[in-house]
Amino acid sequence: MTPDKPERRTGLDQIEPVLADVAQKTDRLIESNGQILVIATRADANAEIAARGVADLTIEMRQRFENVDLRFTQVNERFDQVDHRFVRVGERFDQVDHRFVLVDERFDQVDQRFVRVDERFDQQQAQMDQRFDQQQVQIDHRFEQQQNQIDELRTEMREGFVQVNQKFEQVSQTQQQILTLLLDRLK
Repeated sequence: MTPDKPERRTGLDQIEPVLADVAQKTDRLIESNGQILVIATRADANAEIAARGVADLTIEMRQRFENVDLRFTQVNERFDQVDHRFVRVGERFDQVDHRFVLVDERFDQVDQRFVRVDERFDQQQAQMDQRFDQQQVQIDHRFEQQQNQIDELRTEMREGFVQVNQKFEQVSQTQQQILTLLLDRLK
């Protein structure tokens, strides 16, 4: 195994564009909710109940999106922590390299010591591999949880939009009935 492990870093780099894309789509959804609110406030007095529902839904969705953004920030912070650990691993490898230089200078005197250093290096490498694998599993699990939560939010949004559309249909029908009544009275 190489000290830098570039194949693992490449996996992290591939997640960041996906996170950026999700954040951009989230912003678009928030903007569309704002547009729905503008349309709802232009409705007549009988539509106030529907407008309040849309406003409450928009506020709730905005809060949920802010929670999602916070979670993405936490994920990014976690990635930064992983990057920092890689830096520390690199520093440890630099220290090991320095020890090997010293061992080469005194090779004839410390044959037995060189064997112990090799054994220790193997143990540390195995421990680091084990820790990295555990952290990778945790990151994958957390990312899967985040994805599930995003999917749930999308489902809730779809259901909310269906309800809003139903409310708008009811408002339109009520307005149509009022217009019909007004026209009948005018005749």
